[in-house]
Amino acid sequence: MDHLRTFLIILASFLFLSAGAKGKDAKDIKYINDSLLHVLDKAVADSKALREQRDERINTLQAAYNSVSSWSVRYDIAQQLYQLTNTYKTDLALHYLHLSLNAAERLRDIDKADKCKCQLMMQYARTGFFGEAVLTMNEINPRTLNAKNRIAYYDCTSYMYNQLAFYTKDKTDQDRFRRLEKAMKDSLLRITPPDSMIWLIYMQGVYSEAGKYREALRALDKWARLTRPGEHDYAIVEYYRYQTYDAMGLNDEALHHLLLSAINDVTTVTYDEAAIFYLCRILRDRGDIDRARSYVKYAYEASTTFGGKMKDWATQDIESINSKFQNTLQGHNRMMLVISVLLSLLLLVVIILAIILLKQHHKLHDYARRQKENNKALTEANRQLQLSIEANKETNRHLYEANVVKENCIATFFALCTHYIESVNHLRNKISKLLRARKFDELSDMARSSEEEETALQELYGQFDHMFLAIYPTFVQEFNELLTPENRIAEPRKNTLTTPLRIFALIRLGIDDSGKISQLLNLANSTVYNYRTRFRNHAAGDRSTFEEQVRNIGNHQP
Repeated sequence: MDHLRTFLIILASFLFLSAGAKGKDAKDIKYINDSLLHVLDKAVADSKALREQRDERINTLQAAYNSVSSWSVRYDIAQQLYQLTNTYKTDLALHYLHLSLNAAERLRDIDKADKCKCQLMMQYARTGFFGEAVLTMNEINPRTLNAKNRIAYYDCTSYMYNQLAFYTKDKTDQDRFRRLEKAMKDSLLRITPPDSMIWLIYMQGVYSEAGKYREALRALDKWARLTRPGEHDYAIVEYYRYQTYDAMGLNDEALHHLLLSAINDVTTVTYDEAAIFYLCRILRDRGDIDRARSYVKYAYEASTTFGGKMKDWATQDIESINSKFQNTLQGHNRMMLVISVLLSLLLLVVIILAIILLKQHHKLHDYARRQKENNKALTEANRQLQLSIEANKETNRHLYEANVVKENCIATFFALCTHYIESVNHLRNKISKLLRARKFDELSDMARSSEEEETALQELYGQFDHMFLAIYPTFVQEFNELLTPENRIAEPRKNTLTTPLRIFALIRLGIDDSGKISQLLNLANSTVYNYRTRFRNHAAGDRSTFEEQVRNIGNHQP
């Protein structure tokens, strides 16, 4: 019944603004906004029950997933679970995306696998895990995607570069990310049908940036016809309407649409939200501190549950509202002091006032204690947020270093290919000369000789060692730390690996199959198996997880 009432209020307010767009009374809009604030109050108060209903739906689908063995059905259920969690809990959303990807790979359905990777990239980017988003992007070849997945790919990459440009502190990097974002948007708009949802999303942004707010609103109206209250896209439409009306200076209309967005987010258990934070700013500036604190508390709990990295502006809102509340509390305390002094001069009512003040003192003491606890929790939250910001900076630094390594590897790859092409040309010319000179005996000796093959293999291994150690410079040291002291490998020459180290270097790169390793290193299967068994038996820790620890060498991101 409450959900129906919320839906009807949202719908009625939307129809009112649409019908009265010309000559509408500002008092009517303010009245509706006050009603929507009460609806939002009720939704925030009921948020725990709404969250429990969402958890129950997730548990039901999880049980259904565990009870079936069909990978096709599992894929469908995992996608449903992702849709329930992608704006609710980041860790669950990523978990269900990995389950979807695993099911798609089991089904050998490339299109479904590509879809899952695009979803993973978007989830990482939305939650601030840009390193993981870039790694996922590098696994996708846009040329091989079908039309729908290609649109999703360019949408994801455009959003990712937009967020990187927003959060980076370096002007050069910001300009570079803006250029990449524009390139992705241009590619997206070239393949997106006009008046589709994606096309409308980007066009309203183009119109808004150009100051063409009426055109932006028309694009949003078309987009709104493709969604309805209760859907996440509806909240996004209303949020963009808020931004547009705010840019036009129509504050009441802007607040109206911001309230619709916030109500939709709260009632649909959407914790990846921005509307309620901006609403807190407006309430704070209007002096509605109690309501602002109530919303900030909900928004902070929602953001913590979601698991994304909180934005700087969200932290500033919390600190600002808390500071204003502290000022109000201090004002109240000063007033009480003045009243106490004045009342102490009235001898006839000292006893009565003493009783009243005693009661008030107990209430204020409890109130101050609760506020102290809340302030302590907020201080800890602020500290955690600062740590997250520092972690983001460190992640950006690792990303820059990874890009440098990638460029070096690409250059080395081309140099190696050029060298092999020259070697092949040299061998072809040499054979041609021997054939023209009819020196068949020399040609036969050359064919039987393995010297050329051995030389090529050694060059190949040398190039592999150099590239691998450029990516994982501490591989040998970290590998030795996984072994007991008496069984550790002596460090080889600079930029070289021994045969057992090459075997585990390939395992670090994700190649687990012994047959494939033996083929790449020109070794017998038994040799590879014996090396793997011997070093596993010499592990300093749990033998069963030895190779898993090898795969994690070099993973030092916070």
